[in-house]
Amino acid sequence: MFITVYLEFILYYIVLTITKTQANPTTNKLIKRGLYISYGISGVVDAIITMGTVLLKVPLTSTPYFIVSGCFDTVVTYGLIYGFIKYLAKQPKQATWFASIGVVLNIGYLIVRAII
Repeated sequence: MFITVYLEFILYYIVLTITKTQANPTTNKLIKRGLYISYGISGVVDAIITMGTVLLKVPLTSTPYFIVSGCFDTVVTYGLIYGFIKYLAKQPKQATWFASIGVVLNIGYLIVRAII
């Protein structure tokens, strides 16, 4: 989780560069906190979904499960991150950019992973 949060924080700095916005130490703390909370909540939701699929005896190694689970996890994670950046950090433009880029990268990864 720590590595993922710092990679996402680098993505946040790329978004700041794209939108020509200055980084602020107070906002940086809020963004990091939001990323940690988002990934924590997303992990719990993913674990609950996995437990449900185990109870329904769905094979966890199947490609459809992988795609559906990954897409749902991506939507939950970046929806939470979008909310944190937009409402806590008060940066709606950066929130839109960050969530859009993150969703595209994650869905692209899921497609490549499903093909391989």
